[in-house]
Amino acid sequence: MQTFQDDDVGYREWLWSHLSGYVVNAQRGSNPGEPILHKATCDTITPTPDWEWTKDFIKVCSTDRYELDAWARSHDRRLTSCVACDP
Repeated sequence: MQTFQDDDVGYREWLWSHLSGYVVNAQRGSNPGEPILHKATCDTITPTPDWEWTKDFIKVCSTDRYELDAWARSHDRRLTSCVACDP
C-alpha cells in the first residue's frame, strides 16, 4: 500500500505500474467524508497535466482491495465504490 500526497509524479508512476490495482480517493481535511474506491484504470482518477491530482485529495493505492478496506476502517471511514468503474 502506498499513499500519495502532493506527489502527482509518483501517483502517475504507480498507476501505470499497477493497472490491475485499486485507488482510494479521499479528500484532505478534518472532515474528509467517505473515501471512494476506484480501479486503477478508472477514468475519473486518471491524471491529466492540467490538474493537481494529489493536492486536495490523497490517493491510497494498493493491489489488494482488502488492504484498502482496512486502511479506511483504521481512519473510522467506510469505502464507497465508484459508480463509474464499479471495483
